[in-house]
Amino acid sequence: MNKQIYVPSRSTYDRLLYLLVTCLVATVMLLVMAALTAVSHTSATLAQGGGFICGMKFNDLNGNGIPEIPPEYGLQNWVIQLQGGGTVLTATTSANGNYCFDGLADGQYTVSEENQSGWQQTFPIDPTGGPGVHHITINNGQGHHDVNFGNRLERDDGGIHGVKFYDENNNGVWDSTEPGLGGWVIGLVGDNGTVLTTTTNQSGHYWFMGITTGTYTITEQLQPGWMQTYPPSGSWVVSYVPPQAIQHLDFGNYIQPGEIHGLKFHDQNGNGVQDAGEPGLPNWTIMVQGSGLPIAATTNITGEYWFMGLPPDDYMVSEVQPPPVWNGQFMLQWVQTAPVSGTHSIELDPGEVVTGADFGNWQNGKNDFCMIPWDNHFLNTTSLMTEIYIFNASNDPQKAYTLQLVGPTTFTVTTPLPITLNPYQYGVVQIEVAYPSVFNAPYQSAQFQAIVTNQASNTTFTCHAALWSYSPQWWTFPNVNSGLAGGIPFGFTQNISFTVQNNGPGGGLHLPAGSGDATYKIWAMTRGMTDTAAVSLNGLPPGAAITGTISNTAGLTDIPVSIRYTEFILLGPTDIIFELDVTGDGQADMVTSYLAYIEPPRLYLPVIVKP
Repeated sequence: MNKQIYVPSRSTYDRLLYLLVTCLVATVMLLVMAALTAVSHTSATLAQGGGFICGMKFNDLNGNGIPEIPPEYGLQNWVIQLQGGGTVLTATTSANGNYCFDGLADGQYTVSEENQSGWQQTFPIDPTGGPGVHHITINNGQGHHDVNFGNRLERDDGGIHGVKFYDENNNGVWDSTEPGLGGWVIGLVGDNGTVLTTTTNQSGHYWFMGITTGTYTITEQLQPGWMQTYPPSGSWVVSYVPPQAIQHLDFGNYIQPGEIHGLKFHDQNGNGVQDAGEPGLPNWTIMVQGSGLPIAATTNITGEYWFMGLPPDDYMVSEVQPPPVWNGQFMLQWVQTAPVSGTHSIELDPGEVVTGADFGNWQNGKNDFCMIPWDNHFLNTTSLMTEIYIFNASNDPQKAYTLQLVGPTTFTVTTPLPITLNPYQYGVVQIEVAYPSVFNAPYQSAQFQAIVTNQASNTTFTCHAALWSYSPQWWTFPNVNSGLAGGIPFGFTQNISFTVQNNGPGGGLHLPAGSGDATYKIWAMTRGMTDTAAVSLNGLPPGAAITGTISNTAGLTDIPVSIRYTEFILLGPTDIIFELDVTGDGQADMVTSYLAYIEPPRLYLPVIVKP
């Protein structure tokens, strides 16, 4: 059964100096990108240096402080904490028990674990009896591996213990590559009348603890379609006297295995389908995860991959994205186009072969997008002017765009359309917005959207913004003091400012009696509506917000902001968000933003203009 599943002229000296600086920046970026590697772990990033601390959280079954895999396995969802330089970071261990702290500056760090109830730490050991920690010093951006933590379940000495394993080759032996089977019922019956059952954990381990003297028979409860291969007798009979510890009462089982096959292809047109002429992609890592530990496969020269010998289970198949690559001009990042969900969920039956678990990717950077500045405030009851940014976010040839505006009023586009954009370029479309008839009081809002059409492909994308009614008491807008018009080449700082105007009493925001000063917060946001740790504002640590107060008196307040990217991330936008709380309830009463956009350094290479 198959399932298918423009550079101003300047003196010669200035031009040469500018060229030298630009080349130095490009060289640094090349060195940084050459150091990127794909690491399979759960990580937390400080983004201040080049050092790292990585390790594993393991189930120390025998308590000797050494990870012996198998049978000792990594423990998922344990919190690891890093302290140093006044900073505290946490990371949660991955499915394999791995964790990592990246981007660490030189200095001294302490790494500790948050212990969980019922577990005893076995590594590292504190001779004074306190929690074991690691003290790590990073010099010259060095990295530290194997900063591990071991724990075992707290239980009485002794007991009966074993493992339920998947005997993939049907040889009756637990080979090192064969996984444990979780969720199997193991029974124990004693001649003293004891009757107990337990269920194997994720790695196949089971325990019977606190039992008394007696002779015990230990059996497994077979599941449909499986046959037992170990022990030969089908069960274990042992004589037990506390505090004796009897181990390795294992059970092996075999079932007609299933298979999952798929293809990793270069989706050159980004439509999510492998069209004629689109090749497979070799050397990509594909992961399959069932109830046991994840398994990895690498695509062959034609992009094919397969997982063989899989027991019946519910599986999730995913791809491992490689890091961005600097090609000498700009960053290239693979973008997944298929499947739409990002992964394949497969219910595998005994002996079943599932095909068509394919993955498509293209390397055109990001999808095109648009942006409208937030909070367009009418200062009268006639109209306002605003802007729409349109981005060609790929290395495709010139593309022409037009747009349609939809909302509760009429719009006039004052910029000639269509606009034509080169690769990795953006354009600004000016529009005039008529005062909406739906507004009849201060501090009312309505939504409008721009529908942008790529005329070459006849594809569309949208962006939204809010309109606010006339004369609010407080209003804000960003002032751009940089000649880069929103574009920031990596390693440079851009300066902007936010202006806040208080028109005095009688405006649209009705202040409660006794209202004090207004408070504000400025922070950086990625396109995914999340804080970004890749941007430093006013020299603060990456990801930190600017906060302050504004006196509640009529007038203008100008708040300067410097923006600097601290990581070379893929070409793309960052919104610098300004939130103003006037009413003192801790919630933003007004929000505005400025769009900062990291641009390729190649756009800023000097141009020699002959006199």
